[in-house]
Amino acid sequence: MTTVRPWTASDRQLVFLERPEYEVLYGGAKYGLKTDALLAWTILRRTKYPGSKGLFIRRMMSEITKEGAAWDRAQQILGNGVEYNRVDHKIHFPNGSVLEFGHCKDESDKMTYQGAQYDDISFDQLEQFTDTQYSFIKGACRTALIDPPVDAQGKAIVPKVRCSANPGDVGHDWVKSYY
Repeated sequence: MTTVRPWTASDRQLVFLERPEYEVLYGGAKYGLKTDALLAWTILRRTKYPGSKGLFIRRMMSEITKEGAAWDRAQQILGNGVEYNRVDHKIHFPNGSVLEFGHCKDESDKMTYQGAQYDDISFDQLEQFTDTQYSFIKGACRTALIDPPVDAQGKAIVPKVRCSANPGDVGHDWVKSYY
């Protein structure tokens, strides 16, 4: 069984974690622990819904795998009890859930997600993506119509998108107007 290490959300993170909408953006200045909130959100969904699939995405894979970034943070939050696949950048949970870490550096990279299906997608630093990358990849956020993942009460998972963003960068204007 996966044991999630104690993690305490700030008031702002708690509001973000509890939002019920399909799409939610957690914005603010750098160093606001937005990545931690995204990771906590997707990890909680992986543990609550056995067999669920989540995607955590950044513009470049190096932004996920460098020291102290999302890959390391996820391991600090989760500890032991899960399988870390460093080659495919996936975390396999004992309950059959999978958290995949991906990237979309160039406009054509979005095609990597064509035909994919994730129960939720977390875009870290959304302002670094173009609006077309976001809308195309977001299309992969959908749940199986037959036999979707369910929680302990039998409630089926509802697909959701969560994002973090800082001011500036290539997507500043479209992110600001969209959200």
